[in-house]
Amino acid sequence: MKNRHIELDDASNVRDLGEYPTKEGKSTVSGLLFRAAGLHELSEASVAILLHRGIITDVDLRRTDEVDQRTDLLGKSDKINYIRHNIVGDLPTFPDEKLEGTLEPNLEIIVEWYHKTYAGWLENNQPAIKDALTTLFNPDNLPALYHCEAGKDRTGIISALILSVCGVEDELVAEDYGLSAKYLIDRYFEEQAPPSRTRENYTWIDYQNENCSPKVMIKIMDYIKTVYGGTKNYIVSLGITKETIETFKATFLSDSNK
Repeated sequence: MKNRHIELDDASNVRDLGEYPTKEGKSTVSGLLFRAAGLHELSEASVAILLHRGIITDVDLRRTDEVDQRTDLLGKSDKINYIRHNIVGDLPTFPDEKLEGTLEPNLEIIVEWYHKTYAGWLENNQPAIKDALTTLFNPDNLPALYHCEAGKDRTGIISALILSVCGVEDELVAEDYGLSAKYLIDRYFEEQAPPSRTRENYTWIDYQNENCSPKVMIKIMDYIKTVYGGTKNYIVSLGITKETIETFKATFLSDSNK
């Protein structure tokens, strides 16, 4: 897998969504869509790095309280079109506590918990999901960066819908989702890890199993197929036209041999 990660000292999980192969022999184009965690600690130097990537649109997927407490510093730039789409509403992002931090967490229960939560977002927050995708599908808004707090859940769902509708295989969609663990593990140890967990006894794969297992996204892809017949049908059901989808794909996909 290509190294899509952009190393910043003050932001986590910043990644380019480019160079994923599709089933039709094309690939996603680098430099057009970027996913990230929170941008509230960005230095001027880091803002400059992202602007140098050509980013002109910043799509903030967070709740109102998150936006109020942690200002999106990329969005403050006068070179950025800042757009907010709160794709889960202003209730807590997750409805209840999952099993985490125990000596032997039940990974099957955790996977099902995330699956149920994400499926609920897909069903209960469709107007905001439609608005977020409409913004990102508009070629005039590209290159764009979109983000939430950790860059794995809300950002992960939007990324999965984009990659899937472009024809990326489910396994690669799930792999992209799971990669968040690799780029969030440092933040986890800085902010959340209990004393019993160290870098020697708890790796990013352990974090992935508990927080962003690829199995979760495989189940979500299966859910969309079962209920809607596929990602394109789901997106069309939101009210986004097939023409809009195809215009976006014409921009975001290229022949792999180019």
